[in-house]
Amino acid sequence: FYKEQVSKNDQTLVTHEAFLDVCRSSYASSRRDVVAVKDVRGSSNHDILKQYNIKLQGGPVSALDIDIVKYPFLGVALSEIDVVYTFKYEAPTQIDGQDMYVISFDQKERKEQMLYKGKIYIDPTSLAIARIEFSSNLDNIGYAHNKFLKKRPKNSFANMVSADYVVNYKKYNGLWTLDYSSYDIKFYIQDKDSNEANLYNISSQFAVTNLFANNIDIDKREILKNRDILGDRVVNYNIANNCDVY
Repeated sequence: FYKEQVSKNDQTLVTHEAFLDVCRSSYASSRRDVVAVKDVRGSSNHDILKQYNIKLQGGPVSALDIDIVKYPFLGVALSEIDVVYTFKYEAPTQIDGQDMYVISFDQKERKEQMLYKGKIYIDPTSLAIARIEFSSNLDNIGYAHNKFLKKRPKNSFANMVSADYVVNYKKYNGLWTLDYSSYDIKFYIQDKDSNEANLYNISSQFAVTNLFANNIDIDKREILKNRDILGDRVVNYNIANNCDVY
């Protein structure tokens, strides 16, 4: 199950929800995962969307791409991890009643390359990654918005506020696998003429609801690519002026 939401100044503009078929390749394989849409629906604030046309590219594909176990490691090759990142042991903690080792990480230099900082939670028995929480290092990087915004309104400035991510894994038949991922991205768009600034928030949640070992039939016509927009698959929107219905 996947859900994405776009809001402006804490008021929801649009929500998309989708049921997906995902064919995941092995963690030992370099093959990319395949995502197909089974069903998708949308709700929108029609009055605001008359003025703003905001679309989220990638969607469910991006939700899978932040699986750092399959696609290591946050912008660098594994052979360069020690060159780019510093790692530090933190005090152990518990997640859902289970003991976890904690390792924090941060990039060593932030002059040009915009990478990440965060924490890795490790199962002490198997030494598998059980959870990772990380954020983009946006400090003092004026061009950071270029990584997140493909287009913005004319005569406007963009300024990133935060980009936070969570990836959670669970144990299934003795093996750890992806269970949940989310991202939450916030940025300001400021009009050059009026100096009016609005805060936008794009968030998503991806959750595995059923696991199958094999024999999944996926319709090629429903496969999503990383440049596709999930909202374009919605045929009929549930129009709502009161966004509390979501």
